[in-house]
Amino acid sequence: MAAGLGAIFGALLTRWTEKYKQLQSLRAAAYVDFLRGVSKLGVVQKDTLRDKDSFLEEREATIIVADAKARIAIYGSKEVVQSLSTFMDGGAVLDTGERLRSFAEMCQLMRNESSPRTQRVSFDVYTSCSSSKRKSPAVCTALHVLRSSKVPSVALHLVECTF
Repeated sequence: MAAGLGAIFGALLTRWTEKYKQLQSLRAAAYVDFLRGVSKLGVVQKDTLRDKDSFLEEREATIIVADAKARIAIYGSKEVVQSLSTFMDGGAVLDTGERLRSFAEMCQLMRNESSPRTQRVSFDVYTSCSSSKRKSPAVCTALHVLRSSKVPSVALHLVECTF
């Protein structure tokens, strides 16, 4: 009898764990895609010389952002969805201090939710690029998110050199 109950409990626990892992995976992928799309928009829109390719890149980034927003609406927590809504009120651009602050708060919620076992961090986007004034706010924010996520230094250096 006890063995039967143990087997049932074990099966239910395994099923719940797998569902949770799948939800976390879908959620994290949506968050990363959204951040990637917003960062790409920031880089493309920063270019002063716009050609056909840059308009195509902007369109691709807009599609990435729209797709990620839909997935966040489905898989994201209530707090992240509300933060996303606040950020998106002005569009997916990082052109003012208020927009940067809104984006940083949303990134922090996404990070803390995606990595529940890691230490909660808060970051200041205004100091994230103090040594590099030439980078766009979107790139600075993306780099800071990568730094706070403890990305290996080689990968971080590659990203920094790219922009």
